[in-house]
Amino acid sequence: MAVLARRTALMPGHSALSMPTCAIRRTMKKGRPVGAWFNLQEASDFSDKRKSEIEAARRAGKLPKKITIRKRSTIEDLLDDWSKSVEFKALSSASQSSYRKCISAILYRPQSRESAAKMRAEIRAAKLLGVAEPVRELEAIATATPTSIGKPEFRAFYNYAKSARGHHMALSMIATLSAAFTWGQESVLWRLGPNPREGMEFDHPEGRIVQVAMSEFSAWVAAADAIDRPSVGDSFHLALFTGQRQTDRLIMRNESDVEGRHAFRQSKTGELVDIKEAPQLSARLNASRARIKELKLRLQLDKVPPELVVNEDNGEPYDERSKRYMTVDSCFRFSQGPAIL
Repeated sequence: MAVLARRTALMPGHSALSMPTCAIRRTMKKGRPVGAWFNLQEASDFSDKRKSEIEAARRAGKLPKKITIRKRSTIEDLLDDWSKSVEFKALSSASQSSYRKCISAILYRPQSRESAAKMRAEIRAAKLLGVAEPVRELEAIATATPTSIGKPEFRAFYNYAKSARGHHMALSMIATLSAAFTWGQESVLWRLGPNPREGMEFDHPEGRIVQVAMSEFSAWVAAADAIDRPSVGDSFHLALFTGQRQTDRLIMRNESDVEGRHAFRQSKTGELVDIKEAPQLSARLNASRARIKELKLRLQLDKVPPELVVNEDNGEPYDERSKRYMTVDSCFRFSQGPAIL
């Protein structure tokens, strides 16, 4: 009992009678390799030694470090926690990228292209000079607390986003905010109540149907070929015969081993789509492969990418920045010299 009394001096709030006897053994497991129980003298020596160390530390002013817990209370905090969560990282890269763009739109006020370019330049300069970087102006909702957001606030934010960002973007922002609220319901960090988005309806824009005559399509392809951008024509053919959006066309690979079939994987769902390859598409892709081989020799590349659409400038797939070339108007704007349509 004397040993237990000495041991309890190290553990405030426990009396000798309430102190579990096995605590000595658990401490011993941490203090040395697991073995037999301490005898009376060993336990007494250990207790006296630890008691002396603690008293010396207190006299020296060495107090335990305070644990600072960052307060997580705003919509900005919620979106940040969600974007760093295991559940978010389990999404496809395309979904993560889409959500991150919407998160940025939710948190920050819109910028013109000129203002955005100016801020990027200022950020580069700040990094070079080692000074504080400029920050974008936050939207009012960014500093609001999730508990203050109900259906009226969701509706008001949607109406604002629709006027400031456009109809399609507003719907995407609402979907992103709703996904964060749903995640917050099951998060031990947030424990949010019901998602205010549930049961709400938002108007959707009417579908856009564009009809392109074959003569127009052929003129677009001829224009791209005439200004030495045949990859744009390749993308147009893939659009016509696969119906895929530009993001998927630019990363498209032919994953079919069957002659006359074309298989490609959708970026968002990861599903493999298999279609019969039209003769016009086969002819265009065969010509594309020949051009890519010539490009490999001209640029002295070790290898060429497996993507079907390859940038003529560097022999690489188009990325987020360079995909703006993928329209006829952009081709004319960035081409050297006049082009004939």
